[in-house]
Formats: sequence, structure tokens, C-alpha cells
Amino acid sequence: MATQRENLNYSRDYYFNQSLSLDAQLHKNLTFSVNGNFYANFYDVNYFTTPLGGAGKNYGGAATKYKSDNIVLTFNQLLRYSKNWDNYGIEALLVTKAIRSVSVL
Repeated sequence: MATQRENLNYSRDYYFNQSLSLDAQLHKNLTFSVNGNFYANFYDVNYFTTPLGGAGKNYGGAATKYKSDNIVLTFNQLLRYSKNWDNYGIEALLVTKAIRSVSVL
């Protein structure tokens, strides 16, 4: 039987975040906007305690592996109407929001 002489501790944690925005003027006073965001976090760890010595000798060693992936997508949609007359103005805003989250453990 072969085993590792040293304890091993390996972990990796990285993330990605990206945003996107788009504005389109549909009419002279009407604007449509879309904002999106993508966020992802990836984490994993591998840990091994050798049974040959140290604390691991008392309980025959141990191995642990853990992985977690989280992904979140967010979108906002805005429809904006604005009109100005002399010293007066009006602005109307319609907003929708969508969030999608996925976690893998």
C-alpha cells in the first residue's frame, strides 16, 4: 500500500463578472434600455492528511473534496418616455427585472 508522506492542501477560487448595456431610441421621446450582468464563482478544495504521522496518524488519515459553482444572471429592461414643454416636463418609466441563479455543490 502506498500513501502520501506529506499533507496536501489544494484550493482554487476564481470568479468572472461581466456587464452589458444597450440603449435604443425607438421614437423621438421613447427610449428602450437593456442591462445585463453575468457573475460566476467557482471554488474547489482537495485536502489530504497523511496517516503516516502527525495528527492524521491518530485517525488513519483523511481526505476531503469540496466543489461549489455559483452562476447568477441579471437582466433589467427599461422603457422610458420623456417630453419637455418650455419650463415643464414629464418622464414615465416602465421597468422589468429578471434574475436567474444556479448553484452546484
